[in-house]
Amino acid sequence: GERMQLWDARGLVYRSQLQDAICSGEIASIDRLEEMASLALQAYGHAVASPPSWPNPCVGKVQVYMHCVDWILKNPCNGDTEFLLDYLANKSPPCFRTCLSECYYLIEIVQRIIATRSLMDAEHTVSLINECKAKLYIVVSTSSSSRRRGKAAAAHRLSS
Repeated sequence: GERMQLWDARGLVYRSQLQDAICSGEIASIDRLEEMASLALQAYGHAVASPPSWPNPCVGKVQVYMHCVDWILKNPCNGDTEFLLDYLANKSPPCFRTCLSECYYLIEIVQRIIATRSLMDAEHTVSLINECKAKLYIVVSTSSSSRRRGKAAAAHRLSS
């Protein structure tokens, strides 16, 4: 109850600090990004019941991961979405290696909670989740289509 709400509020504060640091350019390294994100992710993690029955901490974790993915895409990946997936899977700190699959998993949990519970702010929660799903789709589909184009071009070069 109350304890979980306090952890959720703490996660919200840490997520806001992370977002502000990203927007102001204060984060200069992946290590600093990981440090700040870990605070928010831990707080949200303490706020998630087992089994999850309240969507806010799950939504908060997805938002933290999406802020981090945006930063990683712009900084070490220079806007290259294909490189982003490789970077996340092979070169990033461990906490980011599974962040995209974790986002999909958390979104699925939130959708189940919304479908089975009567929530006061269900429309707002659905809106937040749809925004996160759209960002995930853009990242994954853009990198997948650029990888297909690259393979097609390589195959064409080989056949010429």
